[in-house]
Amino acid sequence: LYGPSGAYQREGPRGHTGPASTGPTGPASTGPQGERGDTGPASTVPGPQGLRGDTGPIADMADYLTATGAASTYQTIAAMSSYAPLASPTFTGTPKMTIGSQNYTLSTQPWVGGWFQFSSMTVIKQIGLNNFSVARTPGYAVGSFDITFPAHPSGGSYMIMFTPRLSSGNPIVYGYGGVTSSTGFTVRFSTVTGTLVDAEFNLMIPPN
Repeated sequence: LYGPSGAYQREGPRGHTGPASTGPTGPASTGPQGERGDTGPASTVPGPQGLRGDTGPIADMADYLTATGAASTYQTIAAMSSYAPLASPTFTGTPKMTIGSQNYTLSTQPWVGGWFQFSSMTVIKQIGLNNFSVARTPGYAVGSFDITFPAHPSGGSYMIMFTPRLSSGNPIVYGYGGVTSSTGFTVRFSTVTGTLVDAEFNLMIPPN
């Protein structure tokens, strides 16, 4: 038989926590190392570009400025004066240019050009690539002159630039007589009334 239960009593107050242990740390574990995990996939994100290296030294240019290293391909400073001096450039040969089927001569001088003086029947000044000559047309004592020169590259289809001078103060009219050929033409001078007269003139024929 059990007797009656006793009355419930309240729990007493909890005691204070004691200080932490100050004992020595135990030895590290000496157990075996675990296996290494598998290598993960390569990253697909590009990394930053590295710094650019310094530019190397300029190559020695001496080989390009000597006769042995440059004369066949480039040009030496010493020899440039033979081609086009800056102060007064001059060129040799006859440079040409082709446009379509037409060939043109590039020149700073006309094919023929100069100043003719009838009183002495002399070309006072020649300025062309070639010289021209003047003679009286056979059968004319005055006012008609035959002008001849080396064959023109364009045959008889060249341009004539002609400037007659006054004769004794009279205006001069001129015209071409006969056939204009690759090697010359005839010119006649007259007053406005049609009287043939002698006259000086300047002549220039382009090289094309």
